[in-house]
Formats: sequence, structure tokens, C-alpha cells
Amino acid sequence: MASIQEIIEQWKKALRLEVVHLKTQSGTKFTITEGKFLKRHAKGATYWFLLASDVLLPDGTPIRIEYKTQTIFGKVISVEGFDLVIEVDTYFGDKIEEAFLYSEPWELLESLSKRVDSILKNTAKLKRVTRLLSGNSPTKHPDEKIKKTLHEIALRAKYNPTTYIWGPPGTGKTYTLARMIAKHYLGGKKILVMAHSNAAVDVLLLEIADYIRGKGDWVTGNILRYGFSADQRVSDHDDLLASRIVERDNPETKKRISKLEAERSRLKKLQQIRGDQKKVLAEVEIELNKLRAKIKKEESRYVTNAKVLGVTLSKAAMDSQIYEREFDLVVVDETSMAYIPQVAFASSLGRKIVVCGDFRQLPPIAMADSRLVDRWLKRDIFEGAKIVEAVNRGEKHPNLVMLKEQRRMHPDISSFTNSFIYNNKVFDHKSVRKNRQTVANAKPFPSEAATLVDLSKMGAYCLKEAASESRFNLLSALLSIQLILSGRANGIDSIGFIAPYKAQARLVTILLQEIIPNHTEDHREEKIIAATVHKFQGSERDMIVFDNVDGYPQQRASVLMTDNTSDRLINVAVTRARSKFITIVDRRFMNSRVSNTKAVRALSEHLSANNKSYTRYELHPILKEKYHPNLKWFGENEDHVLLDDIRNAKTVLISAPFPVKIDKELWHALQQIENRASITFITPKNDGIPLRMFEHIPRDTVMPFIIINGEVLWVGTPIMDSTSFDSSPEPPFIKCRLVSKKVVKLFSSMLNLQGPKYSKTEVQQKLVSYRPSFTLQQYITSWDQCPTCRSMRKVEIEPNGRISLQCSYCGIRGGVSKILLQKYIEHINLLCRTCNVPLEATGSGKSLGAECSQCNEKVDVNSLW
Repeated sequence: MASIQEIIEQWKKALRLEVVHLKTQSGTKFTITEGKFLKRHAKGATYWFLLASDVLLPDGTPIRIEYKTQTIFGKVISVEGFDLVIEVDTYFGDKIEEAFLYSEPWELLESLSKRVDSILKNTAKLKRVTRLLSGNSPTKHPDEKIKKTLHEIALRAKYNPTTYIWGPPGTGKTYTLARMIAKHYLGGKKILVMAHSNAAVDVLLLEIADYIRGKGDWVTGNILRYGFSADQRVSDHDDLLASRIVERDNPETKKRISKLEAERSRLKKLQQIRGDQKKVLAEVEIELNKLRAKIKKEESRYVTNAKVLGVTLSKAAMDSQIYEREFDLVVVDETSMAYIPQVAFASSLGRKIVVCGDFRQLPPIAMADSRLVDRWLKRDIFEGAKIVEAVNRGEKHPNLVMLKEQRRMHPDISSFTNSFIYNNKVFDHKSVRKNRQTVANAKPFPSEAATLVDLSKMGAYCLKEAASESRFNLLSALLSIQLILSGRANGIDSIGFIAPYKAQARLVTILLQEIIPNHTEDHREEKIIAATVHKFQGSERDMIVFDNVDGYPQQRASVLMTDNTSDRLINVAVTRARSKFITIVDRRFMNSRVSNTKAVRALSEHLSANNKSYTRYELHPILKEKYHPNLKWFGENEDHVLLDDIRNAKTVLISAPFPVKIDKELWHALQQIENRASITFITPKNDGIPLRMFEHIPRDTVMPFIIINGEVLWVGTPIMDSTSFDSSPEPPFIKCRLVSKKVVKLFSSMLNLQGPKYSKTEVQQKLVSYRPSFTLQQYITSWDQCPTCRSMRKVEIEPNGRISLQCSYCGIRGGVSKILLQKYIEHINLLCRTCNVPLEATGSGKSLGAECSQCNEKVDVNSLW
């Protein structure tokens, strides 16, 4: 077995590998939009932005913002879904339409590496880390004094050097830790409270503060939140946040800093700065630095004297006021999301440590591909200390205490995780059903706390985003929005949407902005969040919609749903819900591709067996409820709105894998507008299109849809039923109409719907698309010969759409010539549709085509393919 010194060297190497990996992506520029100024403070200003993509930005990550001509520096406060809160060194406007963010997350890891390296030089710290990792340090607490779990934890923290708390969701981790910390604080101990995220530190510090105030033992400055908080309750607290206390004690300094920042911002916005203005700007910077140094010194005094200090793990590793101090007790919450070296560093700061987390939730995230990274940065401390091993063997671990009574979830929700994830070790408090039933009684699905929506044979296609390969499912996203709107309309304010994939979370985020635009203004829990499961860990809502996304035409379920951490992912998704949990899944797909030993399939089977399920047969009444004019659902025979949209259209884009299956009424509406509107078909082959005027994108998107005028999106139509494809929809059919330019633009970019490859000519000659029964490709395959060796030639379509002919024998490559095209025209007797006279081959290269000598009607060679 490796010594502790060797293990620390492995940590340092793993951290270096992760740093190197992150630095290879250092040039990445992230777009942030719709920025809103939140508040000023002595250190600068706080802003909220919307991320354009799902990115990994840990709390405390140093960032640089490029906005117009300004460069602003700061750090990440929190990321929830696509919502980003940052603290920057200067105010740069109330509303920021668009800016660019650059992050350097490796700075956090480099600081952590220095901290673990310093452990090697300190015998006491080495001993503490050794005890932590051994997972079996001696227990000295008096068992006979234990009255209940809370009392046991307090005794363990007092007598034992290392205590592990296994806290499944809803079992009162915050409540228990706060009271244990308060007991030690009242006993005169100095305590450092840490967690992976700012949000977790905030929640725990607020609970401690409320408990101590209730006891009547509050002393300003004794219990302190150090760092930045995005929680309004912390900011509003009179004397909990260190920076707030300092600002309150120094009102004139704060006022002067705000005035200087405004002047600096004004000067920096000038197109050209004169010599005297440069001098003023320099003087402003000097005075700002002096005032901030004064504020920092005052804040340091409070930090030094605090008895209970709350910080993030990242802050502790970067701030000498933390890592150079010694504490009686260190408490680390959320440890399942923290790197093992982070928790080890935390243990080195105190004589005793309490580690709290849940190893059945998601592990920490690291990006580098390395065995050392896998071992030390992608596993949590419970695995590192071999506690998980002992639990899986059914052994009672001497340093582990499990919290077993859950009060968060309605019993109909918790019944799955209690049995499948926690092997019946967790049970429901007797009050939780009554406390959660009011919300469970509300729509959607009244009186149901846990519901399964089965998308089988509904035409819910799971596609891949062109740029990232991340999966998305448009129909399930729209259905999720309908359920969210139903919840809001029926009094449920606290709602979350969770998906395994970034693309789906981004799609639903944009849908929420369009359908419920004001929800972005609310930064409290009531704001609706759409996020991946990884981003949602640590949060909870009254109602959760969990969209599995996976389905046809994908060949298999994603590794996210089937790998060795997939059960943990499903556990997190389910346990975010307090009163109402709705899972959306294509059971036909899932049952045929996922083992019943996996949580994702076991969940749907559990809900189907114990709760109500809804299929395409039962969903119609729910979808007919109208909550927003831009989102409407229709049955299979309700086509009047679609036909009206088409008759009034200027542009129509139709994805139809099998055009011959398009309804006659739809064809009639298209024929009425073909002379005045631009009509484009996305289909593998343009057989069976009874129009003279249309454009053709030769692609198979699999999913049928119609986009009208770039803003009206119809999903579920044209109906492509009775095909041999597994996901072929069956009656009763449903279709959805969404009006949103923003969503159409996003959807088009996700599918990479570029302009038509074969477009109409914008001159007098009109390009007509033909589809003869004997195609040009068939003719070439049957009759064409290489002009050099007389061997047969293979036909290839190049990326630019050009038709290429390559000899199978000599390898010489050529194209379709005018002579070859003329032979083909004569072979099939290709006639003009208008004049009924033979066409003639014209042009060459890209302009090669067939033309009528009488009416000048022109046919592109690719449409004969």
C-alpha cells in the first residue's frame, strides 16, 4: 500500500494533468447575454447573465469579461442551469446585451496543488490526512450517552478525530450539521464550515445563524460568511456576511468607492482619452485601490476573530486568511461533489473533521483522461476512504453515521429511491405525506405525486446537436413546457426541469425565456430552472419534470444512462422533487435497450407498477388546455390552423422523410402558394412531390416538422406513420404549434439546417425539380464507362454537393459531362412539363443542367439524381 507521501504526490500529478487539460481549452470564448446589474458593493459589482451554452464553471473561478472596449475581471459566484452570477471589479452598465467571458479554472487547481504540497512539510497535518483516508480512525465517543442521531453526531465530533455522515436527500443534513456546529460554538470552539458551492455554504450558515439567534446567543462577528453570496437572504442579513458588516461600519468609504467607480466607468467608455483625463483616471485607480485595501483590512479583522467561519473549498485554498489558520473543528458538506485532495486539504486545517455527503449522488467532475485523475478527481472521499466498499459488503463502519429519516419528498416519490438506491435503509417521516399533499393535489395530474409520461409511438424523436453530439428531443421539450405551464397556472411556483443532456437543457431554457419571459427576473427559488442533472445537484423544487430525452432513431441509450454512475444520476433527478415528480420517457425504446438492473429503467417500471401512467391515449385532455397563445396542441384531424398558416406563408420549410405520405389537403395548400412562396423540402429523395416550384435539401432528419416564415414551428406533422421504422408514430396522433423565432433559430442551428443545396434560380429561368423513374445515377451505374480504361465508374457525392465519378480500376476521377447528360436525356425521353418538348443539356460544371428551348424552363442536374 502506498504511503501518505506517495498518495499526495499522486494528487499533485493528477491536479497537474487536469490543469494541462484545462489550459488546452484556455482560448475558448463563451458568449453571455441579457446581462442585468444586481448590486454594487465595495469590491465592485454583481451581475446576472444568461450562458449561451452549458459550461463547467465552478464557484470561485477567476474570469475575464470582454465588453465593447472594456476588459473587466472577476469571479464566478454561481451557475444554476444557464444562469450565471458573477462578481466583477467594476460596474459597466445596468443592462449588457452581449459580452464574452474567458475563464481560467486551472487557477483553483494550482492553488489546491500548493496547499496539498504544504501538507508534506507538516507532521500534524500529515497525521490528520492519514486518519481521514484510513476511514477507520479510533472512536472514543461514549456510546452509552447516545440518545438520538443528532446527539450521536455531536458526541462523535467532540471525541473522534474523523466523523463521516452519510446523508441521503431530505434526511436533514443542514438541520443536523447546524445544530452540531452550534453546540461546539457555544462550547467555545473555533469552527471552519466549508462546501463545494456558495449555495451550500449559504444554506448552512443561515441555518446556524437562525438557530443561534433563536437561542439568544448572537454576537456580531462571531458567526461569519466570508466570500461572496448570491443568496439574497444572506445579503439582507444584518451581520452575517463579512463584507456587508464592513460596509455598514464604513458608510462614507462605501459611498466614495461607488462615486469613484462611476467616474472610472465614464472615463473608460470614452472613445479617446486626453492627457488630463488619463491623469484623472490614474488618480481614480490609485484612490480606489487604497480604499479597497482599507475595506480588505477591516474585513480581515472580522475573519480573524470569527468563531464560526463559512467559506467554499475553493476560497479556502486561495485565501491565506483561511489556509494559514488552525481550527478546532472543520465541517465539510457536499463532499460527494468535491475532489478527494480538496477534502484532504480541509482536514489538514483542523484538529477534528466532520465530513458530510451522499456517495449515492453524483461524483465530482474532472475532464482529463488519466488513471490518476479517475482515481483521485472523479471519485469522492467516501470511495477514497473505502467506506463505500464496506457499506456494499453490508458492514457497519466505525466512523460512519447514516441519517435515515427523510422529510423532503412525498412518499410516492421517495419510495423508489428508498428501495432501489438505499436498499430500504431510508424511511419517510410520518408528517411528510401530509406536508407535501397540497402541491401534489394540483395540476398537472391532480392528486398524483409521482407520474410517468410514456412517449412510445408518439413520434418523439431523439436527435443529436450537430456541433456537440449532445442529444435533444423537441417533442418532449414542448411537452415539458406544457406541464410546467399547467403547474404555474395551478399555483405551483417552485418548478424545475432536469435532463441528462446539455442540448435539451439549453432548448428548454430558450423555450422558458420565450413562453415565460418574466421568470428570468426572479433570482429566488421560485424561478424556473432548466438544467442538466449535474447542474441541479444541491437544488430542490416543489415540482420536477425529468425528461429522459433518449429515443429513436438512436441505436442505443446514452452512456450517461447506462454507465457505472447512471444510478447516481437518476437518484439526483428524482430526489430534487418535494411534492410532484413527473418523468417523461419512451418506454418502448428504454425497455429494448437498457437492462432492468439500471435505475433509469427500474424507475419507469416502478412508476408504472405503483402510480398512474399516461400514454398518447390519455394525454389529449392535458394538451388541449391552453396556457399561452404561442404554444398550442392539436389532434390528428385538426388541420385548419396548419392549413391557414401555409396559405398565408411566404416561406415554408418541410422535413418529410417520406413525402408520399403527406396528406392531400396539405399538398393542395402548398400548390396554392407555390408560385408566390418559397417552399423547401428536407427529404432524402424528392420522389412523389407534386409541385413544380420547390427547393430540395437532400437529407434525412428522420423527424417530420414544418417551419413557416422562420417563426412558426409545427411538430408532429406531416404525419409519417406506417413505416418500418421503430419510432413510426401510431394513432392517436398529436401535433404542436409553437411561435418563436428564437426557438426556430436554435432548432435550425442544432440540426445545422443550411441553405438548400439545390435552390431556385433568382432570374427569369425557373429551376424545376424533376424525379424521373429511371434516375441519372441509375443510368451512369448501368451505362457509363471510364474514358481511359473503359471500366465501370463509381458515383460519389462530394461535401460541396458536386457529383463525382471515379473509376474502380484506374482511379481517374471525373464529373458528369454535358455529353453524358444529353445521352441520359435522350435515353429516358425527358420532356418539358410545360411545353412537352424534349429538354437539351446545357452548361457545364456547377451550371450543368437541362433546358427547354421554347419556354427556357431549366432543370438542375442534381434534381435528376
